[in-house]
Amino acid sequence: MFINSIDIVHDYHYIVIQELSNTKTGADMKLTQNNMERLQDMLLRGEMTADQANVEKVKMARVQVVTGRLPQQVRKALNAAAKCGELKHLARNGRKPEVYFHPSFEYLAKQARADYERETLNALSGVCTKPSDDF
Repeated sequence: MFINSIDIVHDYHYIVIQELSNTKTGADMKLTQNNMERLQDMLLRGEMTADQANVEKVKMARVQVVTGRLPQQVRKALNAAAKCGELKHLARNGRKPEVYFHPSFEYLAKQARADYERETLNALSGVCTKPSDDF
């Protein structure tokens, strides 16, 4: 299951955290509390903008799976980082979600997309089963 939350709100700028849980790769992609506190501290001290913090967060987490909506400012920052090569981006494809990831971890991004697609199809197949002939 995917958990969406906005963890930092500072001067109407957002750092969006979306972590995988209950999957094999979830522990690898989860930010530690220490990393989040470091980002928050740098943001509050003015050493980093919210846009830079969003990009740094994705680099620390290796993979950011986007299953819902992102604030426009966050999306612009991530797309700009993808254009300059700081991050990579896989666009949405069918049931596979959009993914931003550290350039060295493309294999994790593809695995996370496939895992999400498999979970979605399993959930759909559980709901849309063939009716039984017992009626």
